[in-house]
Amino acid sequence: MEKYRGCPLFHPNGWIPVAESKELSINKIIQKKICGQEIIIFRGSNNKVHTLNAYCPHIGANLGIGGQVVQSCNKDYKMSFSWLDI
Repeated sequence: MEKYRGCPLFHPNGWIPVAESKELSINKIIQKKICGQEIIIFRGSNNKVHTLNAYCPHIGANLGIGGQVVQSCNKDYKMSFSWLDI
């Protein structure tokens, strides 16, 4: 493992393919574990692909389990559970 000043680097250094484009239909969430980090990957209604930390910063819920993309505009995404909009 690479180290910086004696500490291991926690983030990969470079580009890592995480999904194929054909896997990502609009508003479908895919959950993956890459380099020890759980992420979600989705294609918004604007047809752009995005990755986020799998865990909601507000309540800690895993957005890859039961979450759905409700709306996407430019940089703002609204993730939804049956009982909560994020």
